[in-house]
Amino acid sequence: MAQMAAFGVKGPLLITLGYLLRVLSGLSLPLAAIWSAELGADLWSRDALSSAEGLQRGLGRDPVAALFTARGPWWRWLLFRLSHPPNSLRAAILARRGVWGLTLALLLFPAGCLAKLLALQLYAGLTYLSLGYAPSEIWLRAAGNGRTYLSGLPLPFVAMAALTLAWPYLVPYWERAFGQHHLPTVCAHVRAYLFCAGVLALVALAAYPGR
Repeated sequence: MAQMAAFGVKGPLLITLGYLLRVLSGLSLPLAAIWSAELGADLWSRDALSSAEGLQRGLGRDPVAALFTARGPWWRWLLFRLSHPPNSLRAAILARRGVWGLTLALLLFPAGCLAKLLALQLYAGLTYLSLGYAPSEIWLRAAGNGRTYLSGLPLPFVAMAALTLAWPYLVPYWERAFGQHHLPTVCAHVRAYLFCAGVLALVALAAYPGR
């Protein structure tokens, strides 16, 4: 009876948190892709203009900030906030030269896969907790769920590693077919692509089911 009473108090909270985590798990990969593309575009623009000052001034005029005072549904404000990296992060990356900003942009999407795993694990843990599972049983199930999820990562991560490794050499053909401008950031920062391809390959190796 005490357990049922406790669930009556905690149940709605656990269910609400569970739904939020399910939504977060579904959004993690699209948002990671959007953030990665936007940061990459910032870096390309910076290197193409040979200056970050104009871009940083533009970031100071945040059009999303107007949504605090503009009338409209709350979900529109939330969608704009989620679909754009924080301007503080964008400005910090633009202010730093070298390969680290590009490395972060390249690894954001693969990191979204791990963020999705974390959200799903938390959702499963809350579900098990609401059903009265013991902590030891929840831990065992979480380990099994994690292994199952990671077993599906090697092939996509190997494909991402191969594309990342080949991208600096594919850019001229891509630009010839679809673009009009030279991409200065690619050939100038080959080390970032090599490093990210190595990280992706290591993750794929670590997640291989046979290990």
